[in-house]
Amino acid sequence: MNETGMPSVSSEDFQQRLYLDLDDKLRASEWESGASEAHGLLCGLACLGITDQEIKNRMFLFRVSDPQTTLILEGLFNLALRDLSAEGFNFSLLLPGDSFPLTEQTEEMANWCQGFLQGFCHDGETIIQQSSTISEIINDVLNISNIEPGLSEQSDSESEKDLFEIQEYLKVSIQLIYDEINDDVPGRNTTTH
Repeated sequence: MNETGMPSVSSEDFQQRLYLDLDDKLRASEWESGASEAHGLLCGLACLGITDQEIKNRMFLFRVSDPQTTLILEGLFNLALRDLSAEGFNFSLLLPGDSFPLTEQTEEMANWCQGFLQGFCHDGETIIQQSSTISEIINDVLNISNIEPGLSEQSDSESEKDLFEIQEYLKVSIQLIYDEINDDVPGRNTTTH
């Protein structure tokens, strides 16, 4: 229990509850995809320098007309933008946790990457204008988006280790993209709190 008498919830538990609730809502919406892909797409937009004021103009990427779903997505964008623009290293991927089967964790990581590519490359010209470092990362994200779970002959512990390492690589790489593109743009690292 915390000071208010409410049960304490760890950051990891909170993220998993957020993931499950959001995943259910999004899969039931017109978009019909899950929380991982949505978070990836929103992170791709954030890396481009889209601000919290501009995100409404990009909601067409989700093909949803329900105002409640749109508000949820805008809120998720603000969380991603806050984490990417914060001091220190706060950014993490919105993915199913360790309690999910390894195949589902792998599949959702690939979906996250597909969403990121859709958001980051949606205008068609972004990738052409980037540094060789960003282009290399985008190529890696593309390769990860094509991972098919369950095809490896590795043991579960080896697969878990590989999955963890890939997720860590993605976290660091996406933060690097965000920092490289947004650090020199005046007013881009501000979010509404």
